[in-house]
Amino acid sequence: MNGAWLAAAPPFLVAVACLIVPGLAVVLAGWGWRRVQVFFLAPAISTALIAVAALVAPVVGLSWSILPLAILTAATAGVAFLVGRRVRPEAEPEDTWRLAAVAGIVFASAAVILFAQFALAFSSPDSIAQRFDNIVHLNTVRFAVETGNASPLHVGATSDIPFYPSAWHAVTALAVQATGAGIPVGVNAANLAIVAVVWPAGVCLSIFSTGTKRFWQPSWMPVDDPFVNQMWWPATALHAISPVCFTLSKMTRYEVGSLLSNAKLVLIPPG
Repeated sequence: MNGAWLAAAPPFLVAVACLIVPGLAVVLAGWGWRRVQVFFLAPAISTALIAVAALVAPVVGLSWSILPLAILTAATAGVAFLVGRRVRPEAEPEDTWRLAAVAGIVFASAAVILFAQFALAFSSPDSIAQRFDNIVHLNTVRFAVETGNASPLHVGATSDIPFYPSAWHAVTALAVQATGAGIPVGVNAANLAIVAVVWPAGVCLSIFSTGTKRFWQPSWMPVDDPFVNQMWWPATALHAISPVCFTLSKMTRYEVGSLLSNAKLVLIPPG
């Protein structure tokens, strides 16, 4: 580590904000602050909002920037607020401050360890991964920044394909665009944000889904990440979000039915 990493601080902070703030706004609007576990959904929700905003922005005539993401976030938070008011239990139990503190410490510790691990692996903030397709993804980020379009229907042009999932490219482009960082620095900053925020948050959510209150017992899990170490960047984003997908897939049929019933009550009020 040296002073050169200071150049990566602005794009890193922008990427962290993009991966936390939109989802956090939706979580607070829909669930409130009483349950710790829902906060760990924020990065996954942010990633989904980034992907959708990147797709919709060119359709409505907007260049890719913070603006379409902010608009979609506000609209989604508004819907979450209305739905939450209707289906949220009146006497929803609160998590204890001790559980919140332990969960926060586990998440923060994992974030610091993963950040340090990958920063050391990168060697310098402007290094690029020596992977066969990495140059395509760096070019795609540049393409998104220069054209103002990070749509999955657009960025595939760098590979002569009509469609390519672009959430990773979109958040990286935002980090570069907002700070003026070079593409390699912006890419590394965004990757550090993904591995230090999205992955441990998802694993913490998975821990909560087991129903355990002994949060410290499996607290090593957020730093045990064999997938992210591959350094295949769009795939890294996919692997980082996989614990959330796994957790949601474990919902029982009753829970899914209850969720659909609540949605029906919101959309079609009784009487």
